Amino acid sequence: MKIKSLFYMAILCLSSVFGQKDARPKIGLVLSGGGAKGFAHIGVLKAIEKSELQLDYIGGTSMGAVVGGLYATGYTANEIDSIIRSLDFKKLLQDIIPRNKSSFFEKQYGEKHLISFPMKKGKIRLPKAIAKGQSVYSELNRLFESVHTINDFETLPIPFFCVATDLESGKMKVFDSGHLAEAVRASASLPSLLDPMEVEGSLYIDGGVADNFPVEEMQRRGVDYIIGVDVQGTLDKNDEIQTVVDVLNQIVNYQMYGRDEEKIKKLDVHIRPDLSQFGVTSFDDVGAIIEIGEEVGSEFQEVFERLAASNKMKKTKKEQIKPPTKQRIDWIQINPVKHYSRAYIKGQMNLDVGDSISYKELNVKINRLASSNDFDLIKYHFEKLPNNENVLHIGVKENKTHSFVKAGLHYDPLYKSSFLLNFTTKHMLQKNDIFSADMIFGDNIRANLNYFVNNGFYTSYGLNSRFNSLSTDVRYAGEEVNSINKHYLDFTSMFYVQTTFNRKFALGVGLEYKLIETYTKALVREEGQETFFFDKSNYLNAVSYLKLDSYDDKFFPKNGFLVDGEFKYYMTSTDYNDNFNPFCQLKLKLSGVKTAFDKLSFHLTAEGGVTFEDNTSNQFLYALGGYGENMINNHIPFYGYEFEYYQNHSYLKGMLEIRYEIVKNHSIGAIANYARTDLDVFNDGAVFQDIFSGYAVEYGYNSVLGPIRLVRDWSPDISSQNWYLSVDFWF
Repeated sequence: MKIKSLFYMAILCLSSVFGQKDARPKIGLVLSGGGAKGFAHIGVLKAIEKSELQLDYIGGTSMGAVVGGLYATGYTANEIDSIIRSLDFKKLLQDIIPRNKSSFFEKQYGEKHLISFPMKKGKIRLPKAIAKGQSVYSELNRLFESVHTINDFETLPIPFFCVATDLESGKMKVFDSGHLAEAVRASASLPSLLDPMEVEGSLYIDGGVADNFPVEEMQRRGVDYIIGVDVQGTLDKNDEIQTVVDVLNQIVNYQMYGRDEEKIKKLDVHIRPDLSQFGVTSFDDVGAIIEIGEEVGSEFQEVFERLAASNKMKKTKKEQIKPPTKQRIDWIQINPVKHYSRAYIKGQMNLDVGDSISYKELNVKINRLASSNDFDLIKYHFEKLPNNENVLHIGVKENKTHSFVKAGLHYDPLYKSSFLLNFTTKHMLQKNDIFSADMIFGDNIRANLNYFVNNGFYTSYGLNSRFNSLSTDVRYAGEEVNSINKHYLDFTSMFYVQTTFNRKFALGVGLEYKLIETYTKALVREEGQETFFFDKSNYLNAVSYLKLDSYDDKFFPKNGFLVDGEFKYYMTSTDYNDNFNPFCQLKLKLSGVKTAFDKLSFHLTAEGGVTFEDNTSNQFLYALGGYGENMINNHIPFYGYEFEYYQNHSYLKGMLEIRYEIVKNHSIGAIANYARTDLDVFNDGAVFQDIFSGYAVEYGYNSVLGPIRLVRDWSPDISSQNWYLSVDFWF
């Protein structure tokens, strides 16, 4: 280090002679690509700032483009440090959108698949990358808000360029003009991680493929001194190449690192932090990597200071980043697309003319639209007209993949083992529509079909059908047996119209057809009879419903509310038992969860159902007991009791779950639930008489393959206790 310092000091002493003239030497900074290792650039920038060295040009590739772009637009090194530390790179790089921003259709029918494959021309294909990169683009747009009107990067607070790779030709593309967020996103499009970025009709991937350390391009900018911060990898030595993967990696790395020695010779200051212990995806080590950058930057502190002093380049006051301001939307410009209406696009975002919005708020709305997977990366920017009106330009390009094949697995003690195969397609019959069909194989065959037309701001409509079969043992108060094996077969179809608000709240009405068969072979009463039917009827019902779902996670929520209310009028029936009279039922579930200290969650649920008029057939009674979700008809899960243990015309239930996250994704919980059932649940005001109770302890694991629960429940009322295990998503 001492030899290097003496060498640089000698250069600077010579340069001071020329510094006596009026010509002002220009300083250029080149930041290499390197994925997460590029966080070290921030530490070096802190040393440059401390020396009061004024940079005249910044160029970068990939993460170097991200950090360099932020510094060029006016952020200080400390501000960039804070920004980088605040980002959740797992969610950012995987386009993970908060659940409460997902569409209502997705919350109802989409959260049950383990894997998904796009289909094109009848063939299953692999996606281009893990994520579209919408979240990265949107975040860059927000961070570059203060310079959103600048198209010439030479006019930024510090002139800037970045490089990307043309996917078709493999040639380097230098971006020094255009939309800054687009350019930086293109430069950082790491293959297989983020989709290629389309700019003016061409597709671009990570600049590191063509030039991971653009020193020559900085030379062409006419600077006098070049400082290069190099966080790249290196070519392996012979003894390090042991497998076919090592050989392939070495071949790929020829292009990226093969000319490093030539580039280093062209640098006046070469800074190479020792980041050998980190990789390009070490995003969890942001603090340690920045610290290494600071350490190596401090080693060059004297060089930076002498370079600044010799050229009399004391630090000028940097332009401060303007605080985010809201932009009024006077016009919305959306390019026309084939399969989606303008109302659908605006409705998905809940955005309209007259709104005042910041880039941060706009990102939330853009991500809502992106979550539907209807479009490739969605571009947007504001334009100020001469009359000071603002035009919001939204560039959408339809996703060419309209169909998907999805699969899921599940086990629970009621439905047993299940395998789900799903086919989902869009634009099947008209604009804005989506069709989804599930086939569920296993111990109990089931099927679901959903067709929905989402009209955005306007009323939407749909059709859903469900076939459900179940065979299980239930309690039976008979003279000869106290339990029987009962079979359920239910086919239900409903046409409905629906209005949704803010993706959380839905209000709808519908007409429902239901075919139901419930039977057993344990109660044969006539000679030659093999099956005894409790019911074998068709029903026609009118339905209205109100739903709200703001849970942040469907299976292990930490915050949010759930409202599920339904009013159903059973109008007519084929009346297998010849005892049907029309009747109504009202059911309402209210649930809320709140987490303290990001670990301790309190989940409270209150629900109930009542029957109006006389349900003379005794079908569709509320039945409490058992563990699970998506139960058939009016069955209500209740810890401590077996499936369908209590049945009656009305019920009230309350439940409290206290859950603690012991380590990330692992939690333990304690549950208490209380209920009563009766012909009249209010019992002339004596609501709290004849209460039955159940309790449970639970271990939960939110695995990458889906939620896993192990439950032990019991009830002191009947000396009952059970073990339950559920694996993967419920469907």
